[in-house]
Amino acid sequence: MKNIILLLLLPFQLFSQDLKTITHDVSSPIDDYTGTFSEMQKIELTSLIKKYWDTVQIAIVMVPSTNGEDISQASVELFNRWGIGSKSNNGLLILIAKNDRKMFMSTGGGIQGEMTDAITGRLQRTYATPKFKQGDYYGGVYSLVEESIKVLSSNSTEYKANAVAASSSKDDDGIFGWILLIIFGIGMSAIGLGLYFSRKQRKEKEAQDLLNKQRMDKQLEDLRRNKTYVDTGKSKYPSYTSGAYLGSQPEKKTPKTEKKKDYDSYIPPPSYDYTPSYSSSYNSPSSSSSSSSSASSSSTSFDFGGGSSDGGGSDSSW
Repeated sequence: MKNIILLLLLPFQLFSQDLKTITHDVSSPIDDYTGTFSEMQKIELTSLIKKYWDTVQIAIVMVPSTNGEDISQASVELFNRWGIGSKSNNGLLILIAKNDRKMFMSTGGGIQGEMTDAITGRLQRTYATPKFKQGDYYGGVYSLVEESIKVLSSNSTEYKANAVAASSSKDDDGIFGWILLIIFGIGMSAIGLGLYFSRKQRKEKEAQDLLNKQRMDKQLEDLRRNKTYVDTGKSKYPSYTSGAYLGSQPEKKTPKTEKKKDYDSYIPPPSYDYTPSYSSSYNSPSSSSSSSSSASSSSTSFDFGGGSSDGGGSDSSW
């Protein structure tokens, strides 16, 4: 009966959890206030963290929500209140607000040289948030813990180099994107100007064609007004002229006068002996063309040694 009551009250406890009052269970480095992880999943995560406890003391805290508090501030306060990490300040807190779909990684001062903000952000975006989006919280947390341990072990130099390369690649992509945007803008401007001038020329041509048509219509009208008929006596034939109106007056003829031929002064034309010679030369033109072209757990106390964080770390959401 008692267990049934506890189960009924569990949802209310989950959603009313206050980060300022929660306490750490020293029997495990995992404090799940949402009931997301199974017991077997907690054992596997605890086994992984225990192997590297001397290198980095990792605490995983999952709560329903931060109740409106900024997750980065809540993470740093929880880190310092619990004292996560040893005297060498090698603590790492992974705080997950499940219903808020946010998380934050706080780092102790002793590991901030390896776990930089850029690296913690890249780890979250690469290994945690993609699986969180699919609802696989255990897989995302396990991969995040595993890769964080690698960063703090022999692969630290490799991860730093990869983080720098990824950051540089991101910057290059940003510059390349701006270049493409500028080129696109110039191209669109050129197309717009071309359409504008083409439309302008078309309108000018239409206006000129209309003016020419009006001129031709006027000339035709002038021709119609100047049309007249000439009476020849038998029938009337149309005669078009640009001169004065002729009416029906007959055409005046001028009598021809014949000139007398003067045979005495006639001189015969000279004779020519002309033999045509034909010569032709034809050079045909030449044309040329060119062409182109995953463990077990023992009863170990996961108590912290008084570490602190100055706010280093990064957040992400999904």
